[in-house]
Amino acid sequence: MPVLAIIGAGPGMGLAIAKTFGANGYKIGLLSRDPAKLQPLVAELAEHGIGAAAFALEVLDRASIAAGLAAVQQRFGQIDVLEFSPSGATRPLALHDGLAADSEGACSAAAVAGR
Repeated sequence: MPVLAIIGAGPGMGLAIAKTFGANGYKIGLLSRDPAKLQPLVAELAEHGIGAAAFALEVLDRASIAAGLAAVQQRFGQIDVLEFSPSGATRPLALHDGLAADSEGACSAAAVAGR
């Protein structure tokens, strides 16, 4: 099954995206600073027959990003789609050092840093 990771998941856009991809056969990794707050979303997705899990990730910390994405991959396998929509950042974010792709074109790492 393909895998979607949503960085900055929440009850609005993140949940809508998760439902759309989940209805099309994706497993969903919801990533947020406080994964406990994502448990109601995981439960709602489960009610729709969508496999999902919550993971911790702090968007301003490179190590946290790497660990969060690695946890999604460990649970569900290769990440096929990465959705990035964190809110509430206190400073502008810049994607850099890329979303490295392996030979299959899958997301293998991401680095996000405030500038």
